[in-house]
Amino acid sequence: MGIASSTSGLNGVVQRAESRAGKINVTGRYHRLPKRRSDDYECCQTVLGSGYNGQVFLARNVHNKEKYAVKGFKLHGVGKEKKEELETEAEIFLGMDHPHVARLVDVYESEETLDLVMECMTGGELFKRVSEKKKI
Repeated sequence: MGIASSTSGLNGVVQRAESRAGKINVTGRYHRLPKRRSDDYECCQTVLGSGYNGQVFLARNVHNKEKYAVKGFKLHGVGKEKKEELETEAEIFLGMDHPHVARLVDVYESEETLDLVMECMTGGELFKRVSEKKKI
């Protein structure tokens, strides 16, 4: 079973996010097979950052050529707890709309991966900046 089961997954995420933030338009932004990320975005080799969940890559929208950041999660062998973490991250992103937080643009779910396509923010990694300045 994929992340989008009826009581957890996307349906549960949407219900919880809408209870906090009102109606959220995700219908055209959450994609399942046969729709693939590669239909809309070309991933580059450029790594924008890395962290606990892996690397974030630069991508370009094939329609408007704008830059985006893509964070991919491998689902093969992922346990229930980790899937819940991914669900929580998607829930948080879907419920947010703030000028100082990267916006979740699209989600692509397949049998093997879950790709989050986000606004591409410039200026480097926040963690590195905080580490160098010691305070903000």
